[in-house]
Amino acid sequence: MLELDGKPRIDALEAFFAHQGYKILICHHPEYYTRYLRELDVDMVISGHAHGGQWRVFGQGIYSPDQGVFPKYTSGVHEGRLVISKGTANSVGMIPRFFNPCEVLCIHINQEENKL
Repeated sequence: MLELDGKPRIDALEAFFAHQGYKILICHHPEYYTRYLRELDVDMVISGHAHGGQWRVFGQGIYSPDQGVFPKYTSGVHEGRLVISKGTANSVGMIPRFFNPCEVLCIHINQEENKL
């Protein structure tokens, strides 16, 4: 997703929104979902950036860039359409991963008869 002054350029996606069919938007920052993307005509948003929360305790990320301590969006599927990968980077700055293995996602989209 294009950015200008740290904010997503939703206006740059007009042609994308005009297309018929299933729409998948790749947006590096999962924290943009609630602020900018939730209400848009997009079927799936794929994100990363949070590094799974860098350290994970009891399944909860401890810190994420741009979300801070105890971030909401670090991994998994949210609201049935925001998919977040923990990614493969080994650190944020000099901080190593802890209880947070690297991951590469494989997403399967099932098409129902006569529906996209």
